[in-house]
Amino acid sequence: MTDEDKNLRLRQELRQSLESIDLSTVECNGSKLNNTNSQLSEVDADIQRLHYLAHTAKSTASDWTIGLAKFWLQSCINGHARCPKPSSHLPSRLLDLTEPSRARVIETHDLREVEYLTLSHCWGGANMLLLESSTADSLFSGVGLSTMPKTFRDAIHITTRLGYNYLWIDSLCIMQDSAEDWSRESRTMHQIYRHSVCTIAALAAFDGQEGCFIKRNPLQYRECDLSAITELPLRIQGEYIRRHGDGGLQGSVLRLRKRGWVFQEDLLSPRTLYFGEDGIRWECLEMNRDEAHNPSGECGCGSHHDDPYLFKQDFAILESKFSTIASIWEDYYPSFHSKWWSIVEQYSQLSLTIPSDKLVAINGPIRAIESRGSLTNLAGHWKEHLPLDLLWIAGLGGMRPSKCTRSEEHRAPSWSWASMGGPIEFIWLYRMLEVDEEKKRFKSEFELDAEVLHAGVVLLDAGELFNGQEGSGSITLSAQMRKSTWGEGNAVERRWSQRSRIVSKCNWKQDDYRQNLDEVWCVLIIRAQIRFDSTFIEDAGLVLIPHKTSVGCWSRIGVFSQFYKADDGDNPLVFFPRNGTTSAKEAIRIL
Repeated sequence: MTDEDKNLRLRQELRQSLESIDLSTVECNGSKLNNTNSQLSEVDADIQRLHYLAHTAKSTASDWTIGLAKFWLQSCINGHARCPKPSSHLPSRLLDLTEPSRARVIETHDLREVEYLTLSHCWGGANMLLLESSTADSLFSGVGLSTMPKTFRDAIHITTRLGYNYLWIDSLCIMQDSAEDWSRESRTMHQIYRHSVCTIAALAAFDGQEGCFIKRNPLQYRECDLSAITELPLRIQGEYIRRHGDGGLQGSVLRLRKRGWVFQEDLLSPRTLYFGEDGIRWECLEMNRDEAHNPSGECGCGSHHDDPYLFKQDFAILESKFSTIASIWEDYYPSFHSKWWSIVEQYSQLSLTIPSDKLVAINGPIRAIESRGSLTNLAGHWKEHLPLDLLWIAGLGGMRPSKCTRSEEHRAPSWSWASMGGPIEFIWLYRMLEVDEEKKRFKSEFELDAEVLHAGVVLLDAGELFNGQEGSGSITLSAQMRKSTWGEGNAVERRWSQRSRIVSKCNWKQDDYRQNLDEVWCVLIIRAQIRFDSTFIEDAGLVLIPHKTSVGCWSRIGVFSQFYKADDGDNPLVFFPRNGTTSAKEAIRIL
């Protein structure tokens, strides 16, 4: 059967499911959907009615809700060129749902040509049903659905009602008390979500007992148009007033995306079906829909909302188009840089029940990019993009100021953003090096003053990875280094001699706001040339202190920058002069 035939069959099924309802009596978004008067085509009218009926249903477990979800799913599979087709690649284990009212864990090595869905959920504090040595026999034999947590039961009902018999749930398909099994399966997480048909996201459930479905008063979702009274494009809906076109599920989606492990599940899944507090929502690479918002268009498909948290599409572009860029000097490196660091910045703001999972919980996207064969990841950084990748900043500035602390227990090298507890951002290139419209090359001229002599991370055994540790790592740079003094405010100072009254200063951002030291060392990484009415130079680099236990090694504590006119390159106030008297470069090993 061709894709066109499948779409025709889908539309026929949609018509049959709506034939029992008098179209002339149903209103959607304030307008009666009467085919004889409507400007919409018959099929488009049916699609809008399906949205309306799902949105005003008493429960998201209704046939209308599942019917809308199935329509979105089949529209994507049959009609979206950018969305991958379901794959035959299988995880090691799945939940077999072929028996009514029972589910059992199975090994998949004997399965052929089956498709599966995945569940994205919050474990929470409730007692979870886990695959462990003590529960393995019963789970492989099969358990009744009534004995399972509600979130799992609901996800199973969604899966079977969408027409599928296999589901992957992390807590039931990974041996939770086996470090070896957990390590092996976590390393294939990017393949598990990437090859699933769709991920069911339990937005409204804070633990396994709350479920996917919600009950609601349909009157809350019937809108009353106030435009004629207020002369403003407003509608009143239940207890809320909102403008036309506002998405009804945005808040629920944003709450879900505050959970660190969920972030990679969302990035990697080709399709995500959200069950939230206000209804259901759909996201794939070509379509973003919720039950309350349905712009007209083929199969209900249209452009994305302006949503800064929709990273699924950005990651797909990053992986497919830019993940082979193995040097910062290649064309379109700025595209890779901006997309990757926006993902890292967003992820760093999310919460993790176990803070030491910082790198493990984003390992899926990292491995997906590494699988393209051009890039090697070191503790959350791309080896081929060093030392530029080291210029991250702890905390958020601007309108969202925040502070960070470095983890007391070792989970990543000090030069890695993953060593920090709290949000990070990479601002140097955004501010210093404006890119052209296509993000093909940087507009500003810049040079790297530091060179990487060696960079590596010691790989861990399964037990250490199971406990969230990333291992020790070091970077050795050949670079200029200046001894400096901790100054007042956001400054480091350098006195040129004991008796000198000349003090040069530069701005800096410390990683851990709790630190207060007398002496620090600045290491120059990059020098950028920026042209306004005059030509300016901005130097940027790392701020280090001697390592506590390893003699001759260093720890990162922040980054610095100094901005000055190009004509002032030999001014004694410049930390790293440009008048030919540059310091000899040293080999600097940072742990």
